[in-house]
Amino acid sequence: DLSGEHHRVHHPAEIVDEAPSGRLYLDGEVLTASDEGAVQERRRLAFAGSVFVSIVLDGKGQVRGDPQVRLMGLPETDGTGLDFEDRALDAIDEALDRLPAKRRDDDDAVAEFLRRAVRGARMGQETPGGGRRDPHLSLPCSVAETGLNRNDQNPKPEEKPMLGPLNHVAIAVPDIHAAAETYRTKFNAKVSDAVPQPDHGVTTVFVDLGNTKIELLEPLGENSPIAGFLAKNPKGGIHHICIEVEDIDAACEKMNAEGVTITGTGKPRIGAHGKPVVFLHPKDLNGTLVELEQA
Repeated sequence: DLSGEHHRVHHPAEIVDEAPSGRLYLDGEVLTASDEGAVQERRRLAFAGSVFVSIVLDGKGQVRGDPQVRLMGLPETDGTGLDFEDRALDAIDEALDRLPAKRRDDDDAVAEFLRRAVRGARMGQETPGGGRRDPHLSLPCSVAETGLNRNDQNPKPEEKPMLGPLNHVAIAVPDIHAAAETYRTKFNAKVSDAVPQPDHGVTTVFVDLGNTKIELLEPLGENSPIAGFLAKNPKGGIHHICIEVEDIDAACEKMNAEGVTITGTGKPRIGAHGKPVVFLHPKDLNGTLVELEQA
């Protein structure tokens, strides 16, 4: 009968099985009711069409390569002959330029921002029949499953890592001779003589560790840059780390481009090893003062 129930024709009647009834769709060998979610989605796609957008962002939210746009069930051009794919790409570029850098870490926010941009571009396009259509835009809701991918694992192959070996860890101390004697007697370490560095406002001693060094720093003069540090840490403490780079000038250009503050004049000057050095402000590097030294 119309209820979908199968009845055995004898007395008394009994229900022996059930079958789908009402408006049905045949999906392969499966009968599906018209109110099934999959059917409704297909009808929606058939009516409005889809736009698929794929982009790749790096860890800083910068676009790597050109975005890809694919149309399904939509005309490629509008009534005036304008190409929708080009309009969509322009809308994507404009949207990414407007998107604040802090929000680029949020994949859902990026996807929604692009969805609105492409929908806006599409709503301005006429169909061949003269009407306007608002397509269902199939944009990603997660990084792994669809077209929004992040390439933030490692530098691109052509980008050589800038940082080299750790040159030294610098420790500010109130009495450099007593500190040097501690490493010399308690650890049998190879300790250098104390050397005044008037251009830097410190006296230095280096403790050789084989594969790197410890630099002991004592204030030199009234305007020593480490005087304030020792005022807050009267017993001393780690002041900065020093990392070697192959090209100090290129490193400075890179830091300026990345918005990392170089202290002082912003230019390299000769350090304790007789090589050019710069210091990078801790506010830009997780609270750590970093020295870059020409290898």
